[in-house]
Amino acid sequence: MHRSTKLLALVPILLLSFNSCGVLMRAKAKKYVTVAQGAIPPNFGTENASILFLTHQNSYNRYLKRNVKKAYGGPHAFMDREELEKKGAGMYGYIFDYGYRAGQRFSTNEVVQGPGGGFNTARVKQFFITDTQTDSIYVLKATSGYWSKLQRYYLKKLEEERVRNYRP
Repeated sequence: MHRSTKLLALVPILLLSFNSCGVLMRAKAKKYVTVAQGAIPPNFGTENASILFLTHQNSYNRYLKRNVKKAYGGPHAFMDREELEKKGAGMYGYIFDYGYRAGQRFSTNEVVQGPGGGFNTARVKQFFITDTQTDSIYVLKATSGYWSKLQRYYLKKLEEERVRNYRP
């Protein structure tokens, strides 16, 4: 095979690798996972307060625990909503959870949408942190179908903020 033909064969592979969900997710998260965008409490980590991660169904819990282990090193606990209602949130400075938000995206797929395309609507997870002392809610404005990658990046940024602000 000629050298230029080999190189041309690699171009689509390289383009796909730069367009992967990981690269796009990091760019999106970098913009929105900040104190300035309201996703992280401004005083996060100053008192090294524990964060409570609310658990849900098995699949979500598996990813949540894996992401916390990889990206967050501060004091934390896992608990479901029922247990939280019984015990209360008094010993935790923050609660990490998610809600659902409807997202719309234009699709040019004429087989599914008909001539000219149309909009797809889907429910996507939207993460947030509640400060239990002030009852303030800090919502991550970015959402994605690749929610586990977004969650991991959010936790990584929380860890960076915690380490930056902590004063023993």
